[in-house]
Amino acid sequence: MSVVYDTEFSQLQSIPTLIKNIITAQQDIQLDRVHLADYGAAGINFEACYYMLSADYNKYMDTQQAILLAIHEAFSKKGVKFAAPVQNFYISAPASQGSYANGTSKPASQPENSQEGN
Repeated sequence: MSVVYDTEFSQLQSIPTLIKNIITAQQDIQLDRVHLADYGAAGINFEACYYMLSADYNKYMDTQQAILLAIHEAFSKKGVKFAAPVQNFYISAPASQGSYANGTSKPASQPENSQEGN
């Protein structure tokens, strides 16, 4: 998961422990690790790794949902914001017949050489 770059340093320090506590509160889980993983394009990324001690897929999905909802609730209470990828697109008006797409003017057309009545 990723949080915005303007997250307070003290909040960044507390996030791994917060996530560890949420994960270990679930049943049938073996926690491996939780770390600040890297600085991504959209935000600061955290990684959590845990093992389900049950092969029941529905139990896994219920547990995963409970963890994600608890993280969302905890982040909301602490004012931590999730990062989302953003792309900016710049669109300009279509070029007129007398200009190129970048807005520069096309050279004036030259009259064709004509050989009249020679």
